[in-house]
Formats: sequence, structure tokens, C-alpha cells
Amino acid sequence: MQKHFIYAKSAKGNDNVATHPHRLAARYRRFLALVDGKRSVAELDTVARPQEIIETLSYLIAHGFIEKVGERGLPGALDPQEDPFLAASMTADMFEEFKRRAVVQLDEKFGALARAASERISHAGTPADLRAALRESERMMSAQQPKVDPTAVREIFLRIGRNFV
Repeated sequence: MQKHFIYAKSAKGNDNVATHPHRLAARYRRFLALVDGKRSVAELDTVARPQEIIETLSYLIAHGFIEKVGERGLPGALDPQEDPFLAASMTADMFEEFKRRAVVQLDEKFGALARAASERISHAGTPADLRAALRESERMMSAQQPKVDPTAVREIFLRIGRNFV
């Protein structure tokens, strides 16, 4: 998937947003609502896990819900100061509450073992930074293998990530 491509909703995609005649799964509808013809794939990547964005975009393209409308220069594909997800869908209070809840879940599940991961998440300033913090924290927690179950780590971070989108 080319991160500098820009997609927009097709007529079918606009129709689905308005009336839901195609019965798209909720995650596809949520993602479709963010496709606006201005954001690059790199910018949309801030709201989905890497393994999800490729599948989601491929599905929406293959079924005619979105179409490529342009490209953004690679160096400026995602400016950390320009965070479209925060402005489009999440107030600053909602963003802070999400971080707080993620930290609480980690602390409840892993206690003191999650301290470094919790601090990294708490210091995230933008949704793009938070996405990176979640990925980094997942790796940090998984590295403590004899102390924590990697499956439990993966499960909790998948749940946190789904809630973020």
C-alpha cells in the first residue's frame, strides 16, 4: 500500500455513509468516514494498526467504496504537527481520557511491570504519537517474557487499539 496515495469516497462510498445500504462492518464504516480526499494513507495510518489499514483499504477499494484521487509528496506525507484524526474525530479531552483509560488498563493487568509503558503512553502528545507509543509499549511489555504472558499483552493492546479507532 502506497502511503502517499490520497483516497476519496466514491459515489457508492458516499451513499453508504448516508444510508448504510451495503451493510458494511462497523470498522469499515468508521474508517470510511475518515476518508475525505485530503488525507494520505500515512495520515490515515494514525488511526489503524498496520495490519488493519492494508486490509481495510484493500477491501474498500475492491468493493468500490473509495478511489484514488491524488498523491502527496513522500517527505511531507505525515507532518507530526498536523494530526487529522484529533481534529476530525476526537476532542483534546477525549484524547486525554483515552490515554488515561489505556494506562489504567495496563496498570490493572500488569501492575508495576507496566510502569515504563504507561509513562510512554501518558507522554504521547498527538494521536500519531500515541499510536507509536502503543506499539512501542506493546513491544516493551512483550520483552518481559517470563514475567508476563505475551498472549495477554497482545490481547490487551489489541483491545486498546480497537477502542482508539
